[in-house]
Amino acid sequence: MSHTPVPISKTPFVLLGLLTVLTVGGPVVITQTIKGGASPGWPPDRPVEWWTFGLVTGAVLILMTACLAIGLVNWRKTLAKRPQGPQGGSLMSTPVDESFNSD
Repeated sequence: MSHTPVPISKTPFVLLGLLTVLTVGGPVVITQTIKGGASPGWPPDRPVEWWTFGLVTGAVLILMTACLAIGLVNWRKTLAKRPQGPQGGSLMSTPVDESFNSD
């Protein structure tokens, strides 16, 4: 019995790429924005600094949640398609093939 490969959606890869860009570039953008005010340290003193911090942080959280949600949905679909294993209750139990019994 051969299985045909299931086509993989590109959405998780796009989300993961965007998350990677924000994870690497987000702190750089936040740091550069904060340095531009009258006080170059923390806490930010201008609204644009707070907006930048909030938007970058929010975007990372939203993308991370989306990646996890898509992964969980796909994982549940995979489990639902999997054929049922032995009903012995143990994950390590295997069916016994009686044809090799020489008695």
